[in-house]
Amino acid sequence: MKWMDRVFHAKYNETENKIDCLAPMDTEKYFFEDELVEIEEQLAEALKKHLG
Repeated sequence: MKWMDRVFHAKYNETENKIDCLAPMDTEKYFFEDELVEIEEQLAEALKKHLG
């Protein structure tokens, strides 16, 4: 939720409008990418434990 009000700049692409298809404007990666990887890893681990 803390990402909801964050503005980010992406390179203009006339055919793509999904965040995972856009390229960051002035950085190597978006501000949320590292944290998103952590979140996804934690969710995968929790699911693995839950399913046994």
